[in-house]
Amino acid sequence: MPVRMTSIDSYKSIVDELGPRQKLVYAALTVSPKTNQELSDFLGLPINQITPRTNELCEAGIVKYGGVKVSEKTHKRQIVWAVVNKELDSQLRFA
Repeated sequence: MPVRMTSIDSYKSIVDELGPRQKLVYAALTVSPKTNQELSDFLGLPINQITPRTNELCEAGIVKYGGVKVSEKTHKRQIVWAVVNKELDSQLRFA
């Protein structure tokens, strides 16, 4: 089912208003779902710069809880973050 243009415009306006680190975290999550630790490793940023960004993106409705996995580093359970609407994201990339 195609996404309506108003939905794309609304979603794009939210993404356009993100700060630089929020955009980095969002872009990394468009590649594949990741935990905060995986985002930290992937982006080369300290975890204390990642965790607040994922929380902000979640509150903005751009990313969502995507499950839980056990960290290979810490052996603790961690939240996996995922982009809320991959269909919108793919249409934004090619629009």
